[in-house]
Amino acid sequence: MKKITSLDEKEILAKILKYCAYRERTWQEVNQKFYEYQTSEEIKERIIAFLKEENYVNNERYTQSYVRGKVNIKKWGKQKIKNELRHKNISGEEVQQALDNIDEIAYKQSLVDLLIKKNKSLKDEIKNDRRNKLVRYALSKGYEMDLIFNCLKEIV
Repeated sequence: MKKITSLDEKEILAKILKYCAYRERTWQEVNQKFYEYQTSEEIKERIIAFLKEENYVNNERYTQSYVRGKVNIKKWGKQKIKNELRHKNISGEEVQQALDNIDEIAYKQSLVDLLIKKNKSLKDEIKNDRRNKLVRYALSKGYEMDLIFNCLKEIV
């Protein structure tokens, strides 16, 4: 990681604002930038106060955006999303709140679509082997076991 030395407060603020404006960030990511810029505690506190006042960094907003993107674009399941957000030090309450906002019908349909696509890509195999591969694939994407079995009833 490249360390930048001797930036003044205005330069650090400009860099942090640009960093936050590019996409949603967590407080952990912003604190990492302060570390990279070797920011003094006094300057860091003033910038953090400004960021909070102007709502540049908001873990709840970040979590909502992250969940929407991973479900709709990456087709991840709730378990994988939950684990990834834990690694980003997002509170369990914020994670659960974002996961509760997922449209269950669309969520199930995305799993069905994933399983159909994967099923087509599998070679002609014994039905149980095919089913096991589909279960492992869906688990690796972070879907819940009971939902996987319910969807497999529709497909295989």
